[in-house]
Amino acid sequence: MEGINKMKKMIFKGIAGLLAAFAMAVVFKPVVSSAAGQPAISLVCDYIATDKGETFCIIGNKGTLGYGVSAYTWVITETAIDLDTGATTLNYTETRKVLSDPLYINTSRFKRNVANCVTITATCVELGYTYTTTLTLNNDKLVDGGFHIITSGCACLYNGKANNTIDGYPLPLGPLARTSVNAMLPAGYVNALEASLVFNYTPDYVNKSGIVCYNIPEGYRNPNRTYKLVTLGEGGVIGVYDDLDLNPATISANVNFNGYAVVLAYCENAVNTANTAVANPIAIPVSTTVDNTPIYTAPQLYTTLTHYEFAKSKQGPACQSIFKAFTPAGYTEVEQYSLKTNGTANLYVKNGLATVNVAGTYSNYKLITVDNKGNAQILDDLDAANGTATFLVNFSGYACCLVAK
Repeated sequence: MEGINKMKKMIFKGIAGLLAAFAMAVVFKPVVSSAAGQPAISLVCDYIATDKGETFCIIGNKGTLGYGVSAYTWVITETAIDLDTGATTLNYTETRKVLSDPLYINTSRFKRNVANCVTITATCVELGYTYTTTLTLNNDKLVDGGFHIITSGCACLYNGKANNTIDGYPLPLGPLARTSVNAMLPAGYVNALEASLVFNYTPDYVNKSGIVCYNIPEGYRNPNRTYKLVTLGEGGVIGVYDDLDLNPATISANVNFNGYAVVLAYCENAVNTANTAVANPIAIPVSTTVDNTPIYTAPQLYTTLTHYEFAKSKQGPACQSIFKAFTPAGYTEVEQYSLKTNGTANLYVKNGLATVNVAGTYSNYKLITVDNKGNAQILDDLDAANGTATFLVNFSGYACCLVAK
């Protein structure tokens, strides 16, 4: 343990000022601008990988106790699993008081080009509080990080017209704007992340209306949290919008405001049934062609995936086992795929309709997907056309298996 502590001190020597500033931004939240009923403790985790090879996390408290959590003793554990082989690649425990100090993540046993699922748990017996989060790392990078726009889940108009340059990126609010937003948050909600919603790569006060979809970074996700999107428009007008989608890793909101500043807010609650619903809703809108053949039309929230392809590819042993275990009775495997976007088999969120060509040998098709943590979904074929099968995919990963009967 002493050797590890020395190594950590060496790694972080010289970046203490940077980290102190970062920790201040993550942890500090003035009580005077807090929403009513806000929790005293509500932890989040930000992952950082520097160009010098340091990999670490900063755990921050979004609750009203702020830095006060560091007056108590915390037990922190880190474990990691290789998502290709299932092998344990990290197992570490430490006890500390200064919770906001950098938490080093030793990735030396992680294989290149293989994702590892890191689980971090922070427990304080004195406060009766436990926080658990998972981070998916690949080549020392956070696979599913950043509060960014998912364009395939958006249907937002720019001044009443379609525009394909929609973009979103972190953008801190000014002190006055932050105070205004925090004061208007619904009871129990905290300001988690501040960002932008822009078109033409320009922050402006032109009207934005329609569905916008943001990725919720790992470290901020929790099934016991309900999320809302807050907008700050021209003249200080604030809008608060519910999360409309079924993916617990994203937030979709039907916004209408003149501005560009948005805030991700959440509250701690019991299990959030709205965000843990099945990812394949039954109520898909139906339209009819001239010859009365039923076809399915995507609702505004679920647009067709863009730049995707089902590339035939045998998956690894872990996925093979999951495919076998989740194949419904009476179904047989037809083909395994990597669902690629932009030409790569990546672990980014895929949220939309995707169609694959199928032979006419079978009458019923299903798609089994496996996400970056080994979770499986079984999706129904939504179209009635011969030669194709359409699925409403909603997962972070690429491994798929088409089954049929």
